[in-house]
Amino acid sequence: RGQPRAKAPAAAQPPTMVIMEPSRSEVLLRKYTFEHELGTWPFGFTQVVKDRQSGDIKTCKIAAKHLVRGGGAQLVPRLHQLKYLRHRCLSPVFDILEDEGNYYIISDRCIGGDLGDWVDHLDEADWLEESTIATYIFHTLAAMAYCHSEGVFHGDLGPSSIAL
Repeated sequence: RGQPRAKAPAAAQPPTMVIMEPSRSEVLLRKYTFEHELGTWPFGFTQVVKDRQSGDIKTCKIAAKHLVRGGGAQLVPRLHQLKYLRHRCLSPVFDILEDEGNYYIISDRCIGGDLGDWVDHLDEADWLEESTIATYIFHTLAAMAYCHSEGVFHGDLGPSSIAL
C-alpha cells in the first residue's frame, strides 16, 4: 500500500510510413505521356504510359534509387542488358531511363496484371486447376532458364514478378 505505482511503459508508436509521390519526371515525359497509375511495387510505383512517337501503351516501373540495393554505376548497364532479352515467356523491356532520383523501366503492357494480384483475390471457394499452375510454373522456369543462360538473374522472383 504506501508505495507509488510504476508507470506503465508508453505504447510503442508504429513506424511512420513514407509515402512517395508518383514521379512525373521530365526525363520520362520527353518520350512518354502519363496515362494512369497502376499501383505500387517494392521499389516505387507502376504507371501506364503512352509512347509519344508510336502511340503504343506501355508499363513503366519506377524504382526509387534509394530503395534499390546494389544501385549505382554497376546497376545501369545491368538494367540496359534487359532490353536485349527476347523470349516468348518474357515481357520485353523497351527502354531504361534515369534521373537523379529514379530508374524508369519501360516494358510491354500486360493487361492481366500479375500472379500476386490474382492470388490475392482468390478465396477458399476458388480453386486453380493443376494444369493452369503447371503452365505458369513451366513458363516461369523457361523464362528463368533463358535469362540465366544470358547471364541475367532476377534476384527477387515472386508472384508479383509474373505477369499474366
